Amino acid sequence: MSIKKLVFVKGIIETLSHFSEELALFFQSQGYEIFMFDDRERQLAKTKLERFIQKKQTAFITFNFIGLSGEEIFKDSSTESVWESMQIKVYNILVDHPLYYYKQFMKKNTDMYLFCLDKKHVSFVKRFFLDVKVAFMPMAGNQMISEWSSISKSLSGNPFEMEKEAILGTQRQEMIPYSDRKYELVFAGNYANLKPLEEKCKTQSKEYIDFYHEIIEMGKTDIDGSIETLLEKSLKKEMPDLKEQELVLGMSSVIFLDIYIRAYFRNQVIMALAKKEIPVFLIGKDWGNLECKGKEYLSYSNGMLASEECIQIIKNSKMSLNVMPGFKDGSHDRIYTSMLQRSLVLTDKSEYLEETCKDFDTICYYDIKNLQSLPEKILQLRKDETLAEKIADHGYHYARYNHTWAERGKFLLKYFE
Repeated sequence: MSIKKLVFVKGIIETLSHFSEELALFFQSQGYEIFMFDDRERQLAKTKLERFIQKKQTAFITFNFIGLSGEEIFKDSSTESVWESMQIKVYNILVDHPLYYYKQFMKKNTDMYLFCLDKKHVSFVKRFFLDVKVAFMPMAGNQMISEWSSISKSLSGNPFEMEKEAILGTQRQEMIPYSDRKYELVFAGNYANLKPLEEKCKTQSKEYIDFYHEIIEMGKTDIDGSIETLLEKSLKKEMPDLKEQELVLGMSSVIFLDIYIRAYFRNQVIMALAKKEIPVFLIGKDWGNLECKGKEYLSYSNGMLASEECIQIIKNSKMSLNVMPGFKDGSHDRIYTSMLQRSLVLTDKSEYLEETCKDFDTICYYDIKNLQSLPEKILQLRKDETLAEKIADHGYHYARYNHTWAERGKFLLKYFE
């Protein structure tokens, strides 16, 4: 089978749409015909999709099982999706833990290749979903598509001229000088209110409430452990004879606790900075609802922003904060997006990051188990701006050649054969 055409989806989740558009632009620069299915115009897009697809010559590149979750719009019959009936290969990139997609894994996707952003996620899939072909592929950083002057606004499969250097990430972008940047420190991500999750737990029986509470408290203290390790330990403590498929089903039923633990640490990091009077500009919604000491040192964007709006702010920031969302052997797009804007990245550690990024060279690490040291590190970097700018510059060059969506496109090409 020779793949000549590629299908992507946009219009459902903004961040995933941006990832898809960057990947699509790379593949179009390599001569592939592209169709971008716009979910905001479903019926029209479906008609165009049916005309675009060629049997055995088309592939579908998606994120988080979009288009693979039994959506009616992608059904070709009562039992088959258009991807199955037209023998279309599927490349599915997961940017969340596989446990969030247990139901999707239960459906057979024989022509699907899965890519996970955390090596532990790969091991998890290989253990519990034996028939799934899976590989590790790190996240990538976002760039400003709108700044690439010769790129068409429409990705509908029509050929157009483009600046390949920009698409491939080899063109040096104009940056605001480090010393002239408006923001000292930014964080891109929404505030998650823990109270609704706490209320959800309270509706259960006391036995379940105690069980949930135990998992949450373990998650707060066993910071180095992955969520699947934590959940397995908790479930087997109660039911030691669980079989593998019973175990993964049980883990999927309490994965919402992962959201709580992730939100807890995100809030703790921001509160630790506010308490020590470290100004932070928060890009995301609902941060005004966070109650903490030193709240006057926090400023906010006007609600949730689109990817390119986030990039514009990070371009004007000296430092960019990251809080890993439970990825113990992977990375996050916040890191590489910030590097690509020459913003110094401050992040907690993961095994993968420590293998690939040296502290005080391309990145700066903080200890999430010792948040009292984070404000001191930020003050140190603010005092020694020459060092901070050097780290930001090293990070930029590292991400530019290793962590753009064009690099991920090159990686995916190996699986087209």
